[in-house]
Amino acid sequence: MLSEISQQLGINGSLVTLFVIFTIFHIVVSNLYSKPYQRLFELREKSTSGAVKDADGLIEKSEAMQSEYLAQMKDLNAKVRQILKTKEDEAKIEAAKILEVAAGEARQKIVNAQAELSSQKGELWAVLTKEVPGLATEIANKVLGRTARG
Repeated sequence: MLSEISQQLGINGSLVTLFVIFTIFHIVVSNLYSKPYQRLFELREKSTSGAVKDADGLIEKSEAMQSEYLAQMKDLNAKVRQILKTKEDEAKIEAAKILEVAAGEARQKIVNAQAELSSQKGELWAVLTKEVPGLATEIANKVLGRTARG
């Protein structure tokens, strides 16, 4: 029955031979070419997935380091602000001391200037009191147009 079907389809014994040759060729080619390429593909996939895992680990590590550095920066900024505030307070205290000394010196200069003015005033008053009778006589002579007694 099988032989009748094969004769009707025009299939002869060479088909079996071709099938056997094709099967052997397939086995040989698959062992020589396909399997090494498949092994290379699997190795590449393993190395790539390993690199991806390594990259993920490095990303996590870098994020952890970044958050750590940000925390350190916040601490340093707080310390810097505290130092700056301390130095500003010290500068204000020093400025107040300098202003106090300058104000004291200014007050002393004012007192000295007032004393000097008072002394000059006394000297001028003494000079004026000596010269006033002479000036009065001279003014009277000029106004009267003659020599006044005096």
